[in-house]
Amino acid sequence: MISFINWIENKNSDKNIEYVIWGVPPNEEHENVLHTKSASMEEAKKIAEILEKKHGCTKTRIQVLVLSSKPDFTKIFNKKKRN
Repeated sequence: MISFINWIENKNSDKNIEYVIWGVPPNEEHENVLHTKSASMEEAKKIAEILEKKHGCTKTRIQVLVLSSKPDFTKIFNKKKRN
C-alpha cells in the first residue's frame, strides 16, 4: 500500500511544469488567469470545467509552462533588418 506522503510526492513529481487556466470571469470582458495550482493536465481540465459550469467563466483554456527549459523568444522578433 502506498503511503500518503509517497502519493503526494508522486502526484507532484514534475514540479517543472505548471498548468495555468485562463478564461473570462463572469461579468467581465477580458481574459484573466483563473487558476495556477493544478498538479496535472487532467486536474486542470477538471478545474476548467468546474470554472465554466459552476462559476460561469467562459473561454477557458489551459497553458502549459515548462519551467525547466529556457523560453524561445526568437519567434516574436522580426528577423528582417530595419533601415
